[in-house]
Amino acid sequence: MKGTVISHGFIQEKVILDFPLRGKSVYFYVRSRRWYDKETFSYSYDDLTSEGA
Repeated sequence: MKGTVISHGFIQEKVILDFPLRGKSVYFYVRSRRWYDKETFSYSYDDLTSEGA
């Protein structure tokens, strides 16, 4: 298993609004690198938030 995983760019960033901290809104910008494995399959992390969270 040598050299089968390569970088395949980035996924579209997700913006998560968190609870206000000291009266100011907190936004998290999550951007993850996409990887491609030539021998197997890759995973997708499309849903980063939970309903009601």
